[in-house]
Amino acid sequence: MSGGVYWREPRNIWDEVQELTSKYGIDYVLDFSDTLTQNRHWLRTLVETRPSDLEHIRWHVFATAERIPDNIELLKQLNVVHAFVGVETGDEVVAQNVLKGRKFSPQLVRNGISMLVEAGIRVTPSFVYGLRGETETSMERTFQFAQELVTLTGAEEIFASELIPWPGAPAWETVREFFGGTDLLEVEALKEFWLR
Repeated sequence: MSGGVYWREPRNIWDEVQELTSKYGIDYVLDFSDTLTQNRHWLRTLVETRPSDLEHIRWHVFATAERIPDNIELLKQLNVVHAFVGVETGDEVVAQNVLKGRKFSPQLVRNGISMLVEAGIRVTPSFVYGLRGETETSMERTFQFAQELVTLTGAEEIFASELIPWPGAPAWETVREFFGGTDLLEVEALKEFWLR
């Protein structure tokens, strides 16, 4: 397999859920794919091919904020009860460096999350520190935005992590250039370089 996103056949997913329901009595699926809202056609097919005896299954999914408006009805039909949303930052300037499209912004995130809340879907916002262009001021804006989202969503938890420059990502190429083109790097050296 090479890079890219691979979409599982929806009927295959339902067969797997059916087996888990029959054997173990599950009624809740946690989908870590991070791509559920990326392909509306695929999501619609997933909803439309669900066997009627699995309509009670509740879903906890990862969602990208910019795709929530296009998919909110499908998420409700799927019986999504919780969404982990990649907020990334609360700063307008840093948001433009996130590579989620030119329109990605805290306002877009706020709108998507508001739609989830109105639909009765619980939200866990997730932030990334160490994004390109981040400053103490932008980190403060992100902190304030996190507080606003907790008030909006009633979230019991939020996630925050430092950026990890994975191989193949633009951040990885920046790091490789700094270290002379090598890809044999110590984790602590990566953190020190990226977060300074």
